[in-house]
Amino acid sequence: MNMAEMYQQAILQVKALGHPNGETHELLNFVGRCDIDPTACIVGRPGMRDYIKKELDLHKKKERLGSEWAKLSSIWEYCTDDNATINSAYGYIAFARLNGNMPQYRRVAHLIAGVPETRRAIIQFFDREIDLYTTRDAQCTNYMAFHERENYEGKKVLHVTTHMRSNDLMYGMPFDIPTFFMIAETVRQEINKISNTTGTDSEIQFGNYTHIVDSLHWYNRHESVLNATKFELGKL
Repeated sequence: MNMAEMYQQAILQVKALGHPNGETHELLNFVGRCDIDPTACIVGRPGMRDYIKKELDLHKKKERLGSEWAKLSSIWEYCTDDNATINSAYGYIAFARLNGNMPQYRRVAHLIAGVPETRRAIIQFFDREIDLYTTRDAQCTNYMAFHERENYEGKKVLHVTTHMRSNDLMYGMPFDIPTFFMIAETVRQEINKISNTTGTDSEIQFGNYTHIVDSLHWYNRHESVLNATKFELGKL
């Protein structure tokens, strides 16, 4: 299953199994699985491909300035607590040095390269100093987990799991998943670099992607668009 098929399945599950909750229709404890393709995106609504390409560029640049994000969409103007920075700058959280420490993506890669069976390879996004208190931009993502394990052919592969506290089907999920795949690809490349396996038969490839969401939902005003649109797999 590819990411677009998983997304379409998520919409159908919310429609069939979800319940009204305030201004949303919500399904609790969603779990979806798909193949990992960092070159792919979800298309269907106008401008989806262009938007995610621009968003990925900001993540890769470790950008967290609200003024830069507002150039992408005016919605980001309302997502800063200090009129300057964005909390949900996942690229900044994953790739930047914080307090002089090794960036999280690199720490994860070193953990896996050193102890492949580790269960500690986590990129943490949820910030208790921010998200448990009043904020305009509480991170929707709790963490990404990475596990190197053998597949049914006996080859080592990298499985990736994302756990989100909340995911909106209109403006969240179809743009979040390519971001998580980009982060995962950066981790995969770093593992191979550390292990000196890049370009060899021993280079670690991807296993499965698992997407866990505590609250998967759409806002009622978006229901007709989501259910009327055919979403397909596109290329970045």
